[in-house]
Amino acid sequence: MTPRYLFRMDDAAPGMDRSAFDRCLGIFREFDVRPIVGIVPDNRDPLLVKSGGGRDFWETMARFAGEKIITTAQHGLHHVYHRHAGSLLRRYGFDDLSEFAGLPFDVQLEKIRQGREILSSHGLAPSVWMAPNHSFDGATLKALAAAGFAFVTDGIGLYPYKRCGLTFYPVLSGKPRRIPCGMTTICLHPNTMTENDFISLRSFFAGSPRIVSFEEAIVYRPPWFAPVVNVLCRIAFFLVKTIMRLRWKPPLTFSSTAGRRQR
Repeated sequence: MTPRYLFRMDDAAPGMDRSAFDRCLGIFREFDVRPIVGIVPDNRDPLLVKSGGGRDFWETMARFAGEKIITTAQHGLHHVYHRHAGSLLRRYGFDDLSEFAGLPFDVQLEKIRQGREILSSHGLAPSVWMAPNHSFDGATLKALAAAGFAFVTDGIGLYPYKRCGLTFYPVLSGKPRRIPCGMTTICLHPNTMTENDFISLRSFFAGSPRIVSFEEAIVYRPPWFAPVVNVLCRIAFFLVKTIMRLRWKPPLTFSSTAGRRQR
């Protein structure tokens, strides 16, 4: 019943805020934590570009992966969105912006394969997929399986679960938060982390929670009652998000990258 925690760092790309990334990774290394790093293969999202640097980005990511400092994941292809209401997680409060949901299977498969080829050309071969904006549909999952992916870091639940031949590792929070049981992934965005976020991360680790690497997570076997707990978790998550939407109407969003938050 001891809860376990995975950590992921989103939006790694040439030109990212390297000082924030290094600071975040430094905290992980201080506490001997190996995070999943989502790499955008061919970034075209201007919100992810914080500096003009990044010439050593690919060499650094390959070295970190080779030294087992990080586990790499493919984070979409371009990180550029269109608007579509078909995301499988939309009912849980996520918006309509997606890089993949709603596109034909063949188009999604080609985009996924293009991204994988780019990563491979830089010496990276992740088996983990990380969808931009947590947005994907059934065709995405079929395309991921066809492209050779085995794992997805996303979904709602307190235990890993399988769907379309893929194993999902649920993500419930963008900040370090305790859970009563199971295994959750905490999703961080170094590009936009504040001083308080870094303090909170270090404080969470100092409390000695059970942190696992992705390699440890894939050999974890959920208990027999995990499917029931996941269903209850999804119901609770849905109800909370529904109540929040009824009490607070968010401002209008746009399909362009201007003015939106990074995900």
